[in-house]
Amino acid sequence: MDALSDVLRVIRLKGGVFLHAQFTVPWCIRAEISPEDCGTLLEGAEHLVLYHYVAEGRLSAQIPNGKPVEITAGEIIMFPHNHSHLIGSHLDLPPVPSRQVVRAPPGGGLWMIHHGGGGDVTRIVCGFLGCDRLEGNPLAAALPPMLRFDTRRGSAAAWMKSSGSIASKCLGPL
Repeated sequence: MDALSDVLRVIRLKGGVFLHAQFTVPWCIRAEISPEDCGTLLEGAEHLVLYHYVAEGRLSAQIPNGKPVEITAGEIIMFPHNHSHLIGSHLDLPPVPSRQVVRAPPGGGLWMIHHGGGGDVTRIVCGFLGCDRLEGNPLAAALPPMLRFDTRRGSAAAWMKSSGSIASKCLGPL
């Protein structure tokens, strides 16, 4: 078992909430979320672990005082400590708070975002997993603020194949 699997087992995940998004260049979002934002969907969650799976296109991601990281189709970026972060085509644009662009679907189902300037398309699945507090857990505390996984290779690829692929299940036509 790898270290990340050990951490996920120890922190006892409580479920997740997901949304799909279509962004068009240029765009920049500030993502911030708390367990309270999830309402009754993640009752009992003391902490959130955020991630973004890029199904099509590319994006840059950055935490405060950190270096930007480029993420392309087939990769996941995870924020295990739930840091506020920017994602976008151009991180130098004034960021739009994520709460301003997330919309409930008219007939139920996945929440969605449609945002941007009309250029090249980036489609992503955003998710957050509820869990116990990470404080006091040395494995969780040792995780960096951002983790990047390539779902096309290695153990992440096997996980994606066994789950039936996030993109094909969650990202239908937007």
